[in-house]
Amino acid sequence: IMPKQALRSRSFWHISLAFMCQMVVINAVIVHVMPYLASIDLPRAASSLVASAVPIASICGRMSFGWLGDRMDRKRLSVTAFFLTSAGMVSFGWVADGGLWLLLPFLVFFGMGWGGAVIMRVGLLREHFGRKWFGTIYGFAMGIVMLGNLIGPTLSGWAFDRWSTYQGIWFAFAGLAIV
Repeated sequence: IMPKQALRSRSFWHISLAFMCQMVVINAVIVHVMPYLASIDLPRAASSLVASAVPIASICGRMSFGWLGDRMDRKRLSVTAFFLTSAGMVSFGWVADGGLWLLLPFLVFFGMGWGGAVIMRVGLLREHFGRKWFGTIYGFAMGIVMLGNLIGPTLSGWAFDRWSTYQGIWFAFAGLAIV
């Protein structure tokens, strides 16, 4: 498929917008994990361990979903990654009220969801649009996906400045990850 055809297809826009929503959530957490944990009085040393563990957990998701993506339906795996991200966000939002033990399910679910989504994005685009124009089509898709990188951290910071808590935005992002 030529890039112009891809840009006119519903598949391109569904994939790009779904992963843009995912990146809203992912980058909000990456940027605000330390301020959030500080806002609930977690010591800085412990917060930095959590912040370091998030990308490590995503590596496990990338390897697992990459292996599974060669054997299973990538659309279903993408949905699974989105649900894992959502479950991680719910856990993350409840840390302030439910206890620090919720950081463990957050790390597992969020990390696996993040890593899985990264791998599935590439696989889905190649599966739908082929290899010949993959670089161009992927570049257009990533331009859309990167908007999420701008929106997520900005919206999270605004929410905290407005309400002095991150909980509401984390729960809203749990819903966005499903959308």
